Amino acid sequence: MYLRIARKLIGFAFLSLFFFIVLMLLPNRKLRRISIQLFMRAYCRLLSISIHFEGQDRRDLHGLLLANHVSYLDIIVIGSLFPCSFLAKQEIRSWPFVGRLARLVGTNFVTREKVSHRFRVLMNLKKLIAQETVCIFPEGTTSFGAIPRRDDWHRGHAYLSWKSSQRSYALGLHYQDQKRLAWVGDDAFFPHLIRTMAKKAIRVYVSGKYIETNQVNSRVKQAWFSFDAVSLEAEKAFTMERSARSQFEKTSKSNLLSPRLSFSGNLSPITNFSKHSWNDKHQDQHNDCSPRSITQKIV
Repeated sequence: MYLRIARKLIGFAFLSLFFFIVLMLLPNRKLRRISIQLFMRAYCRLLSISIHFEGQDRRDLHGLLLANHVSYLDIIVIGSLFPCSFLAKQEIRSWPFVGRLARLVGTNFVTREKVSHRFRVLMNLKKLIAQETVCIFPEGTTSFGAIPRRDDWHRGHAYLSWKSSQRSYALGLHYQDQKRLAWVGDDAFFPHLIRTMAKKAIRVYVSGKYIETNQVNSRVKQAWFSFDAVSLEAEKAFTMERSARSQFEKTSKSNLLSPRLSFSGNLSPITNFSKHSWNDKHQDQHNDCSPRSITQKIV
């Protein structure tokens, strides 16, 4: 385990340094977006994150992307799926290295306590979403719940899609072992990162679809319309994880009861399966695919 953590820490440091240098040398915004997506996929490989995506085709997406928020891993996962920028709180801007990196990837910072600053940021984002994708976590904080909490749902994002020709995209994420992977409360970043790196494999299930928020004639109604859409996608992602877990457990049980199994002195590998075997051995496949949706596994 310690060797795994050391390997990932060293790899994370070198990859981040290389990422930093490449972004410094790339002046073109479009090339930066492509580079950022490639680096996010590299982070996924480094941290052994396996993404199982099911939803409508996300290519050529321009507009607002709304998602539930579980952990800082969400940024890596979403960034590997979508070439997009993010909205973050102003405090992150002053964080060592992370703040500089966030500025280089085009993160938009907002001071939540100042209404005037929030309004200026919204005006800038209104122009930005006409050209590229901007991801917002309307909850404004992380949680380990399967779906977002209505009380935490901020409504400022509704201004961006109100009377806009751009379609929004609702995204739901659910991690295997979500309670341990969620970064919530007063949990310190570095110890949590070490625990995350200690995992052999991390699987996240993602569901997404377009939502026509421009058909809603009220900003308040639009905010709750997007809340329902993101909650539905988060619930779908939760169902995907539970379905895959159930399928794995049934397969394991049938293998244990198979008459072809024989024990002669040494234990069969199948008997070494424990509660944690799901984390290390499971491989998920999705075969249900509608004409307007795509289902794929991104390793």
